[in-house]
Amino acid sequence: MNNNNLKQFFPVIKTREQILTEILSNSALSEEFAKWPTYHQEEFLDMCTGTKGIKMLYAPYFKEIFNAEAEMQLADTEKQLADAEMQLSNSQSELDARAEHAALLAEQARLLKLAEENGIQT
Repeated sequence: MNNNNLKQFFPVIKTREQILTEILSNSALSEEFAKWPTYHQEEFLDMCTGTKGIKMLYAPYFKEIFNAEAEMQLADTEKQLADAEMQLSNSQSELDARAEHAALLAEQARLLKLAEENGIQT
């Protein structure tokens, strides 16, 4: 099935020229696209136009998409992040309590000095 036939069923598929125009109209995209070897540019345009498909069963793609270990690693990382957030929260609470205690001690010292200056025994 060529691109024209696909376009009948998927009208959002753009032509090669439309895609290139879009890339070249954006300087950041254009610079990045220009860095690619010609065969990568052609492969990208073929995939975007539906001329060629993405090799989903190709080992690197398949491994990334269907990698159960990655799911477990992600879950572990999320748990570690949650634990770290909890530790930070606890540390912040402890720092807040220490700051409040220091402020109370400073106020107490100020009041004692004021009392002493006015001849009041404590």
